[in-house]
Amino acid sequence: MTRRAERLRDGGVQFHLNFEVGRDATLAALRTRHDALLIATGVYKARDFKAPGSSLEGIVPALDYLTAANRIDLGDTVADYESGALNAKDKRVVVIGGGDTAMDCVRTAVRQVLPRSSACTGGTGPICPAPSARC
Repeated sequence: MTRRAERLRDGGVQFHLNFEVGRDATLAALRTRHDALLIATGVYKARDFKAPGSSLEGIVPALDYLTAANRIDLGDTVADYESGALNAKDKRVVVIGGGDTAMDCVRTAVRQVLPRSSACTGGTGPICPAPSARC
């Protein structure tokens, strides 16, 4: 996991560890600084993310985003991808979460030719080895 984080960091991803939405920044504040926010708080069955502003345009569940990207990679047409709703290309994106699903979102966003991306995590661990700057 540390190697994954290092590769992402080397690719230009900025990690903001121990970041708590609502304490360190509101979703509305993050939304004004980024073109899209991805909520990556669970796998297979996403956890509901209840926070002020969580239903704003541009905030999408991680699995919706990853599923669309996988379908595009397999040659399918996905209307929400084509419209840009589930396509991170040319957007500034923040991914909220610290597990594998969140890191999958970061890697997918990087592949979609982001100018830059950030991962805001709620703690430290193998993926999040040390505290750094805030989102």
